[in-house]
Amino acid sequence: TIAGQTVTVIQAPVACSFALNATSLSVGSGSGSASVSVTAPAGCNWTASSGTEWISVVGNASGSGSGNVSLTFSSNPTAMQRTGTVTIAGQTVTVTQAPVTCSFSLSASNLSVGNGSSSGSISVTAPTGCNWAASSGADWITLWGEDSGSGSGSVSLHFAANPAAIQRTGSVAIAGQTVTVTQAPAACSFALSAGNLSVESGAGSGAVMVTAPAGCAWTASSNSEWIAVTAGASGSGNGNVTLSFAPNPAAIQRTGSVTIAGQTATETQA
Repeated sequence: TIAGQTVTVIQAPVACSFALNATSLSVGSGSGSASVSVTAPAGCNWTASSGTEWISVVGNASGSGSGNVSLTFSSNPTAMQRTGTVTIAGQTVTVTQAPVTCSFSLSASNLSVGNGSSSGSISVTAPTGCNWAASSGADWITLWGEDSGSGSGSVSLHFAANPAAIQRTGSVAIAGQTVTVTQAPAACSFALSAGNLSVESGAGSGAVMVTAPAGCAWTASSNSEWIAVTAGASGSGNGNVTLSFAPNPAAIQRTGSVTIAGQTATETQA
């Protein structure tokens, strides 16, 4: 008021300016939260929005003057660092998230398979970007297809038939873990090289070969007094039975037998 008159003074508003307490954030691989402070004159309006699907603005998506913006982050599912952005008051905040630590899980740590030729598979579960390898520790276990991978996948295995009547165990290494494979024994079966022998009337000898899987035990015994088992009265797996024959004292052909591995071999002597 001057000389009884009013002079009106109009003052221009301060120019709006915005300052953030951080323009970059580094966060861990797991889910979490953080906040960014906005400093601005009263009446200066601003907004906040996420430019990345794994970052959310959970509070104060807009404001006037100074304030805070709350952010949340989902877990990083990969073994690779990732970067996202948030725009606050027209400025970009870059968020860098650490990669997840590689971990591997297998669908099985033990396998039991039959005695015949067969195949199977083991599934690997791992974050994207986590590399792994597989190798066989037994000559009867073969890897079919890929022997390495990244992230989740599977390893195909082939098992050769067990030639022995003894259970066997092998292993496969997958992603640093051991899978133990136990294979059932072969079923015992016996084959003789001859089911019938014809021998001369005089004293003599002969042999019968037994073919059987390793570990399959068998015995041999004579059913006739003029036939003797002189070697190989018992054995396991492949082997030979040696027989001796007494001379035939009669002018009549005679027949005798030997039991080998549960089977009868007939001897006819002139």
